[in-house]
Amino acid sequence: MTTPRWKASRASEIGLDGAAWDEAVLAFETGTMFHTTAWTEAVARGFHRQASCFAFLDSSGDLKALFPVTEGKRGPLRTAYSPVTIVTPYGGPACAAEDLSPALRAIQALRRSAKWDYVRIALPPVPGPLPDEPGFTLLKSSTRIVPLGSDGSIWKGLNRRCKRYIKKAEEAGAVVRDV
Repeated sequence: MTTPRWKASRASEIGLDGAAWDEAVLAFETGTMFHTTAWTEAVARGFHRQASCFAFLDSSGDLKALFPVTEGKRGPLRTAYSPVTIVTPYGGPACAAEDLSPALRAIQALRRSAKWDYVRIALPPVPGPLPDEPGFTLLKSSTRIVPLGSDGSIWKGLNRRCKRYIKKAEEAGAVVRDV
């Protein structure tokens, strides 16, 4: 069965800026903090790239996926990374896990219209096999899960400077969320 094509729009064109983008991203199964506006913009600034946020809508106009990228040039090539993998483990489309295949097809269409020569995506871990879509080469990697122990034992093992940074982040409104 062929899934109908999704239309790509700049997120700002449909009212998904800042907090609205972040709320929509985190509502999706594969959405992580690495998909948020602040993270995407910080990484783009750090690597002298342009942050761009795209929304994929189905034929009914329903939001199906969100795709943050950093755009730039590498030599003569126009590139799009989601994420810049040296600093961020996960990126790619924020969507329902079962929508990864149509999201990747939508990214291929976006790649052509945006005239990107090279796109690199690091998908978040999802249950089951990853989609095998034409035009993408799957590079195997792994996510390591490390048992950390109780909150008390973790806190006890941190040095004073690290504890101070954590307290400052909490005071600034940082939120911890399981992914």
